[in-house]
Amino acid sequence: MPYIKKIEVKGFKSFGPQTVKVTLDRGFTTITGPNGSGKTNIVDAVLFALGELSTRRLRAENAAKLIFHGSEKAELEKAKMAKVIIQFDN
Repeated sequence: MPYIKKIEVKGFKSFGPQTVKVTLDRGFTTITGPNGSGKTNIVDAVLFALGELSTRRLRAENAAKLIFHGSEKAELEKAKMAKVIIQFDN
């Protein structure tokens, strides 16, 4: 059965300018972490890459809110674009 092997996210929602790579194993996978750490944004990134266009379903006010808006605290600039890549394996 096909499964998502890797997710690469850059500039999408809470993911800043550096590419974040998440590798998943075959079978059951859980995503854990403290509140506000981006767990749901990983799921939103998958939905976005699979073609979800409803900003409501992606929990954003509008499409511009899907792009990382920068962080003064972490001294990160606003992203110019968002990119999500999903790699499948069977």
